[in-house]
Amino acid sequence: MIHLNVPAATIRAELPEPFHPGWNEIDGVTVEGTRLTINPARYFFRYENPSWLPSAAPSTA
Repeated sequence: MIHLNVPAATIRAELPEPFHPGWNEIDGVTVEGTRLTINPARYFFRYENPSWLPSAAPSTA
């Protein structure tokens, strides 16, 4: 397993039209009028335990 401990830079954008404030409900996303800010450390995540994934069917050979 690889762990990257490099902090990601905050993503900011000024947009021509304001975003709906409902976007603030998403973890790591902040909307203030026409300014959109994304905190990559909170918005993006790496799923560390894929145990919920179905395993391959056992071989009958």
